[in-house]
Amino acid sequence: MQKLKKDDTAFFKPPKGKLLADNSAKNFELINDITSLSHLYEINCNLAVSKSIFGFIYARQDGNFFPDIDGNFVFTHHIIITVVTNTIVSKIITHLPKNLNDAIACIFGHSESASLCITI
Repeated sequence: MQKLKKDDTAFFKPPKGKLLADNSAKNFELINDITSLSHLYEINCNLAVSKSIFGFIYARQDGNFFPDIDGNFVFTHHIIITVVTNTIVSKIITHLPKNLNDAIACIFGHSESASLCITI
């Protein structure tokens, strides 16, 4: 992907399985590692535009992040450059939006980050 130039054709594989967006809450917290970034974008596309969406995305290095297929980061997000569970949890707590009434948290990650999902 790093060698692609503007207007190059790229083929991609959508996330496996069926991701259903639950529109019953007003606020959504999307928490995922870099391997699940496409899941986060798919959920975001399926939520009503009236929803407040905030994402936490974590990875080993900054260069792994990519925008959605339209070239944008379409929701408020905080990027965390670490895979250390305690550091990620601390940063999430620090940067959580103040009004979390009526919220759903969606947590995705590679099996290596299962301890983070359990901690959260």
